[in-house]
This record gives sequence, C-alpha cells and structure tokens, in this order.
Amino acid sequence: MYYINTEWCGGLYGTPSFCGSRSGFASAGAWYALTQNTKNTYKYNTARVIEATKKTAENLRKIPGVTVFGNPELCALAFNTETISCFDLCSYLKNQKDYDISPIHLPNGIHISMTLANS
Repeated sequence: MYYINTEWCGGLYGTPSFCGSRSGFASAGAWYALTQNTKNTYKYNTARVIEATKKTAENLRKIPGVTVFGNPELCALAFNTETISCFDLCSYLKNQKDYDISPIHLPNGIHISMTLANS
C-alpha cells in the first residue's frame, strides 16, 4: 500500500505505507531504549532533551534577527533569521560544523531534532 499526498506544502509526498516512511523506526527505537535502560533512566534522559530544547530556543531568541517558530516544548525546534539566508546558514552548519539539522520551507527556516547528544 502506498500513500501519496499531492497537496503537501513541501511538494509531492509519497511513502511506501500509510503511516509514513519512518513509522516502524520510531517504535523500534523507543522499544530498544526502554529495554536497555530503566524507566527512570529513560525519564531522566527525556527530561534532559526537553530542557535542552527549551534552552536552545531561549538562546536563539536572544540573537537579534532570529525568530523561533512556535513554543518548542519537546524535542524539536525550528527557526529563521532575517540577516542571512537560512539555507546558507543550514548548509554551513551541516558541512563545516557537522550539525545534524535540516532546512524547511513554507515558512523558510532550519529544523533541529534534539537528542540526548544535544543535552
């Protein structure tokens, strides 16, 4: 079964399943994390990631010309900058500084998936 959405804001979107292209990966990752750590360790690590997300958003908001989209509360955030191209900045941070980030559009910006490595 395939899923195709021609109205997605990012253009044509197609996946090999109705749930999306990574539906099983997230479930498997969560299962693995829970089986390798105690529940308390998992909760502690989750709190660290959430705190890192909030702190990163707070620090980005201090930079003149940077706009953080929404109010990030879990493990992802996105932002844009008025002073330089967000696509140029994203390319620089990925290629020169080895950041694991992604460009987004509609609106243009940079997306960061926060992990334990960011905390």
